[in-house]
Amino acid sequence: MCRTTVEKEQVFLTQSSAGGNNDALIKGIGGYVERLTIVTYIVLAIIGITEMYFGLRLYRNCHRAWIQQEIAMTTMQRIRSSIRGRTEDSVEVYAGMLDAPGNVLLINFVLKSRLSENAKLRISGSYKTIQELIDDLKKYLLPKKSFMAIQTQLQNIQQGSRSVEDYGFEVEKLLTELTITQADGKLDTFSVLKPINENFAINRFSAGLRRSKLSTNLKDAIQAAKDEECTSFQA
Repeated sequence: MCRTTVEKEQVFLTQSSAGGNNDALIKGIGGYVERLTIVTYIVLAIIGITEMYFGLRLYRNCHRAWIQQEIAMTTMQRIRSSIRGRTEDSVEVYAGMLDAPGNVLLINFVLKSRLSENAKLRISGSYKTIQELIDDLKKYLLPKKSFMAIQTQLQNIQQGSRSVEDYGFEVEKLLTELTITQADGKLDTFSVLKPINENFAINRFSAGLRRSKLSTNLKDAIQAAKDEECTSFQA
């Protein structure tokens, strides 16, 4: 009888110990799962915030690019409808309203669609900056002179107190104006007249020098005169 009781107590204790171990194991697993769940939520939250951040940045960049494009398109439409009369003034007004890509579009627009054939002969076919285009528009697209007035001015030109470089620049300018005015926008005529007028300009340049020296090319004549001027200064 006593033995049976002792055995029962041992069985009970064994079962109680096993049950305690099971409870501890279950609690441990539960704590691990809870911690894992919390970490998972944190990771998901970080991923969500990161996606939201980059999504907002992408949206802002796309929206900014879209706004700039719309501004450029709207401005170009306004330019097309409002550029009249003095082209250089209109370009100067709109240049300050556009970013760098917009200015490139403006340069191409003016060169391709706002200039007459006569004007295209006067200026370059490409420009890196708006300011260069504006300077040439102001320099070359002035009210048209008669070719007789330009020819007379070239006929009577003298170096005077000017440097050879300034004097040569003035002769080149008059040569270009004379040829363009006579050609009246016709490229073939311009090509024929240019060498003829250049010979005339060379003679007038040499005749107007303080120290006359004839050459067969206007640029060579200018350079020779500049070299001679430098030599006389050194002496």
